[in-house]
Amino acid sequence: ASETALKEEFINKGFNIVDISVATGKIDVSNAYRIADLTDTGAREIGRKLGAEVVIKGKAFAKEGPRTAGSSVASYLADITASAIRVDNGAVIASSRGHGVARHISEVSGGTEALEKASKEMAEKIIEQITQKWSSEVTTGGIIQMTVKGATYSDLTKFKNLLQQRVRGIKSIYQRSFEGGVAVLDIEAKGNAQTLADEISTKDFSPLRIN
Repeated sequence: ASETALKEEFINKGFNIVDISVATGKIDVSNAYRIADLTDTGAREIGRKLGAEVVIKGKAFAKEGPRTAGSSVASYLADITASAIRVDNGAVIASSRGHGVARHISEVSGGTEALEKASKEMAEKIIEQITQKWSSEVTTGGIIQMTVKGATYSDLTKFKNLLQQRVRGIKSIYQRSFEGGVAVLDIEAKGNAQTLADEISTKDFSPLRIN
């Protein structure tokens, strides 16, 4: 119920949604990720396989509230918490919660209605945070994580210098790690990862040979 309500809200705001319930038959999802307490790493791995840029991960539950004596109608309470995680670098770009209350003669219908209300309340907040974050990144820049393979430390240093010299929009480059010829860089740049990748693909970094 919560997932359906969230998808409706995101679609209504113009987001392109990858429905994991449909796609899981086409990809291999590890049994380790089929658990209630899914880690951020597990969520990112599923999102990566689905080609998503952002994963929404959270928990929702509903319970019966106080019941009026002699009445067949009961109250139902629902709460949901969720966060939006960037698949490329694991950054949490939004986080929110919602609460819903419903009254119904049916336990299933009452719980579902409460979950839908909680989800819609939460969705409004988290969508606003995501759009604000993306708008800010377009105008002022954001952090894009890049993995560089097959480089010596000397080549990596040259590559970082060439990136800043030849690729538009790059403000700063931060080296997070370098081990076994593999480096992880955090690049502060305008636009998104696709924009940066497109820029890099048009540049010649010869004689460097890195991936």
